[in-house]
Amino acid sequence: PVMLGARMPLEPIAARRWLDAQERADRKNARVVDKLTIALPRELDLPRWRKLVRDYGEQATLGQASWIAAIHQAGRDAANPHAHLVVRDRDPETGKRVAMLSEKGACERLRALWEELCNAALAEAGEAARIDRRSHAARGIKKLPTRHRGR
Repeated sequence: PVMLGARMPLEPIAARRWLDAQERADRKNARVVDKLTIALPRELDLPRWRKLVRDYGEQATLGQASWIAAIHQAGRDAANPHAHLVVRDRDPETGKRVAMLSEKGACERLRALWEELCNAALAEAGEAARIDRRSHAARGIKKLPTRHRGR
């Protein structure tokens, strides 16, 4: 996978050690990280995916919290490009939470941000495709949604 991130090690073993140290430093019942899986539009290529994931990681964390992402787009994942994003919602300098990913409304905020950035990337690439975070019902679509199978 292609690794991206900020304010933490990017090499997988070093990243795991860093996250383990963060967990040991927190209270026993503290939430240490948030994990997201993000579908990448097949209309874009790897350089655009990298920019899109980097922009999302930085904006979701307000450019302050630590994050790491792995883009999967080869082999078994060729037909299902996606990114795994891990966020440590603490400013490394102050230790204070900044992205508030466990607060009410965070899921909708993250989905809206992904929709905005993804659609901007698609438009910049000259693609007509767009994504919409809303459900079929909210969009007035009468058919049942299908289950994403990745292929």
